[in-house]
Amino acid sequence: MYARIYGRLRISTVGRVLREFESIDSTNRVARDLAVAGEAEGTVVVSVEQTAGRGRLGREWISPAGGGLYLSVILRPEAGEIAARERISIAAGVSVVQVLRRLYGLDARLKWPNDVLVDGKKVCGILIESCATNEYVVGIGINTNWEKVPPQADEFRRRPTALSLELGCKVEHGELLGRILESLDLVYAALRRGLFRAILGRARRHLFGVGCEVAFEDGFGATRTGTLEGMDDEGRALVRDGYDRLIPITAGEVRIADRT
Repeated sequence: MYARIYGRLRISTVGRVLREFESIDSTNRVARDLAVAGEAEGTVVVSVEQTAGRGRLGREWISPAGGGLYLSVILRPEAGEIAARERISIAAGVSVVQVLRRLYGLDARLKWPNDVLVDGKKVCGILIESCATNEYVVGIGINTNWEKVPPQADEFRRRPTALSLELGCKVEHGELLGRILESLDLVYAALRRGLFRAILGRARRHLFGVGCEVAFEDGFGATRTGTLEGMDDEGRALVRDGYDRLIPITAGEVRIADRT
């Protein structure tokens, strides 16, 4: 299905091995099993359909056949190369943002830490899972070819969209997959060389919601509000609360306005 793109790919790690499926429960689940079995770093699992796709915080990810690009990548950075899983998360988000902006001319934005929005609507979700020490699976789901927003959209905190709805035409999955793999390969290589600051600069440039009122969890089970001011040098979201304190958010969500 995607074999023809391989002759044109310029990659060093991400995408060296491709495992293709017509329908599976979850690309992340399959990739985790392959990682545990010793599959090579950079292996990509891609499927036409997911029957049990998952997003962050255990949410369902709607994954109809042909309606999205669903893939997961096995990464194994050396100990000490990458300080935190959150850096991989931001790097993956930046990779997708760059592709959507360059390939389609869309004003794609990063919603901290790694969702991708177009016109304020969610078009891509990214799920990072740890398999073992310094072993991760990066799951990427991009809504591509929808004729309309599905009825389940009301269950989403932020209304979703698809590339076809934004562009007015369907997109070709092979080309999109190839660009995503090349972009992620380059960004991952930069991350391993200690160039997180450069990646963070791109994330800041395209960060969604700066200056907006947000809600966040304070780590003690309470929800608080403040204003999103950006990201610090570690990639944490910075929120200024009602007492004029600048609070770094390390986990969970930063919910913008009344829908996230």
